[in-house]
Amino acid sequence: MIQIKDIILYGFRDDQIRVLKLKTNDVNLIIGESHTGKSALIDIIDYCFGSPDFKVEKNFIAKNVLWFVLKIKVGNDYILIGRKNPEKSNSTNQSYIETCNVDYIPDVKKIKENATIDMVKRIIAERMGILLDDGKVVIKPEHYIPSITLRHSLFYSFQSSDDIISNKYIFFGQNELYVEQAIKKTLPYFLGAFGKEEIEIQKHLDGLRDKKREINRQIRDYEKIVGKRFEKGYSLISEAIKCNLILEENRSCSPEEIIPLLSKLVESQDRASKIINEPQIFELRKERNEILDKIDDIKRNLVEINGMCELFDNYKAVSTEGLERLHSINIFKEMPDSEAFCCPLCNTEITGMSSSIKMIKEHADDIRERLGGFGNDYEDMKKYSKLKQDELKLLKGKLGEITAKIDGLYKEDLRKEDSIISQSKTLGRISLWIENLEVVDSYKLKKLEKAFDENIKDISKKLTDPLVKVDTLLSSGEIGTKITSNAYKLKLDCSDKPIAFNLKKCTIIGLDVNEEPIFFENIGSTKNHIGYHLSVLFAFHNYFVKHQRPVPRFLIIDQPTMSQSSSARDESLDSTTIKNIREMLLNYKEYIGEEFQLIVFEHEQKGTFDEETCGNKIPDGIIWKTDGLKLIPDSWIEYK
Repeated sequence: MIQIKDIILYGFRDDQIRVLKLKTNDVNLIIGESHTGKSALIDIIDYCFGSPDFKVEKNFIAKNVLWFVLKIKVGNDYILIGRKNPEKSNSTNQSYIETCNVDYIPDVKKIKENATIDMVKRIIAERMGILLDDGKVVIKPEHYIPSITLRHSLFYSFQSSDDIISNKYIFFGQNELYVEQAIKKTLPYFLGAFGKEEIEIQKHLDGLRDKKREINRQIRDYEKIVGKRFEKGYSLISEAIKCNLILEENRSCSPEEIIPLLSKLVESQDRASKIINEPQIFELRKERNEILDKIDDIKRNLVEINGMCELFDNYKAVSTEGLERLHSINIFKEMPDSEAFCCPLCNTEITGMSSSIKMIKEHADDIRERLGGFGNDYEDMKKYSKLKQDELKLLKGKLGEITAKIDGLYKEDLRKEDSIISQSKTLGRISLWIENLEVVDSYKLKKLEKAFDENIKDISKKLTDPLVKVDTLLSSGEIGTKITSNAYKLKLDCSDKPIAFNLKKCTIIGLDVNEEPIFFENIGSTKNHIGYHLSVLFAFHNYFVKHQRPVPRFLIIDQPTMSQSSSARDESLDSTTIKNIREMLLNYKEYIGEEFQLIVFEHEQKGTFDEETCGNKIPDGIIWKTDGLKLIPDSWIEYK
């Protein structure tokens, strides 16, 4: 099984290699000051083993390490597994795996991506002997048993400083989404109660139960509809009336008439109705264009006529002014039978001027004749202009009427378009409701539900013995007895009575002073919280080791004696409790077995894990002390 031989960090420079050597089958104490990187080792190790998220804090470690590598011992073999720092991302698939000998430490140039993290997890799981399935993706982990993977075996291998003081959960990551369900589903396998056959049966059962839940949901929905007298159906009828799909009289239909009425409505309606007024608008626009053309013609005629009238008016004014000047010639009267003229003053005959006077008179007469002829044409043009102006006025009035009609039709179409959209939405809701009703056959569903119940009951019988074995094992059996024994040695509350691990609740149950069951979350005191975490984990690992189950043979615990208090911890442990915890950790092989590795992170404090208190039991196990040594050397930060 897996133990950790070395933790190797590679910086961004070729000469930046940090190697933390660990002892297998032994206790390893990593003791140092705060902010030296002890606690980060859990996240680093978990990341190398395939954690989906990079949880190492974005501090000096995350900023100064390029590759995180573990040298692990699997059976008698050593394997290097590494994962690249995702830097700005939350995770990466870039991974590295290589078999090696016990002392081999590759330089950074040889650490190159040669696998995905899924490949690494599968290879290690196979070497551990974990039963692998066909690799199908689990869609609903809250309902189906997950694929058995390396990750599921690691729930029992870590205890962060927050985990170990909690009375809400016991195992690593148990408070995260779906993890508790995964523990409940996979623990029977890791205990050896479930093999491949039982896992397949459990998967089949989970699938049947999920289908039964869906049938129950459909039955409840149907009964809810019937119980409310088709309230939704009546609501849809009201909506259809409002958008003019059906008549008001349908509002009072009976419950039996609802589905036929709405079904007929859906079948008879065309949701892709076009705008009804489009042909009318086309004809009106055509007529408007013809009127505009006529108006343009009339305007052109009026311009020509008015121009001619203006010319005549100018000619008439000039001619009239000339006639008035020539009118004085009439004072010379023409003599009878003579070309001579009579002087108007003395009535004497005048000769020598007759031809000029006569020519002037003729010219004046010609002007009068012309004015008389033009006058008739002028009156005709005036009348024609008046007719055209009247016609133009009528055409403009008609143009205004047509334009108003077009605008009205457009507005009507907009209202109809909104109505069509509203009708389409209503029809869609009606159709969806009817489709859902069509799949519901109450009698058929209840019959099917009964068949599932019988099938589940019959198949569950095949798991009765294994599940009874698990319950017995965790309560009065080997594991339950060990939990009680471990708790009693730590002098924890309720440890004078049997302590059981309840798989359904994924926690421990004891008996209070009144012999009443008491769950872990109701047991107070930090001493009890830490003590029961250790008692449960030591009992589980004792069983895993003894029965050669495929679970890593290491347990990493961060600050089990709380030698450095924090705001998250409500109290400090008394010296007796610290002594009991220390003795359990240093003598862990008595509780778990020889082939196991324990890694403990602590602060150096007199009376806890110092050399004076522990004597010769721990010097070789200390990785670093309060001598300034850190996980990330200062030189890395200086030259990064």
